[in-house]
Amino acid sequence: MNLPEDIAYLYPTEDHLRKRALIEAGYYTETAVDAGTRAAALRVAAAVPALDEFAFAKVEGPIVLIRRAKSQSVRAMGAKQFYESKAAILAIIADMLSVSPEELRKRGEAS
Repeated sequence: MNLPEDIAYLYPTEDHLRKRALIEAGYYTETAVDAGTRAAALRVAAAVPALDEFAFAKVEGPIVLIRRAKSQSVRAMGAKQFYESKAAILAIIADMLSVSPEELRKRGEAS
């Protein structure tokens, strides 16, 4: 609800925002698909959201890199990586809002 209007439509839910931030922070698994040509790769990438609405597809020539956010839980990541990922996504989202991670944390506690 507090995202700038020009990007808010990209994140219809909190899960979309969190998972995209996890991917941006490097907490993802990646699958490479060789589509044969760049044109075919663009078509494959366009189909990715229908298969996984949270996945991010990146085209590099004839290759489609499909990135999916890792499960963010202490159980799945271990405590150290969980807290590192939490700090990383807070920093990414704070940057999107042009506030400090501390300010973002305070806003979250107030709501």
